[in-house]
Amino acid sequence: MASDEALIQTTISSWEQVINRVGTLCLSCSEEQLLVEVAPGKNSISYLWGHLTAVNDAMFSVLWLGERLHPELDAVFIAQPDRSVPLPTSTEIAKCWEDVHTELLSRFRTLSSKEWLERHGNVSPEEFERDPARNRLAVLLGRTNHASYHFGQMMLAKLETP
Repeated sequence: MASDEALIQTTISSWEQVINRVGTLCLSCSEEQLLVEVAPGKNSISYLWGHLTAVNDAMFSVLWLGERLHPELDAVFIAQPDRSVPLPTSTEIAKCWEDVHTELLSRFRTLSSKEWLERHGNVSPEEFERDPARNRLAVLLGRTNHASYHFGQMMLAKLETP
């Protein structure tokens, strides 16, 4: 395996590990725990779970992997702050989570190393020419970091609940 392939596989594995941890944590929470805020007046675990689902669903279009599976989540988890609109049930969030992440992982595995290093959909060809680090792999790294950050918040909130 070439070094770029090894790095890409390592990045995909890291993403998968973080996503699995978030999913396992959220699925292990009671309905009461899912409503716990990560800090006073801040997002609930349930909201963050849906938020990560919506943000990761957007990767389909950003990475040119096809149509999004659940664009309807944006209205609740991107456009609105927590507690401003009713959230979907935990069962609905769990189904969307599974749909999005199973399909993303499947599509990630179809991309070659060369394709991972191509520009993503949120950068123009001119910007990419100036900064080739604005590639698909950078999006995956950013989304892995984003999920890790919220996973830490969720863990702390869950630990503080009885």
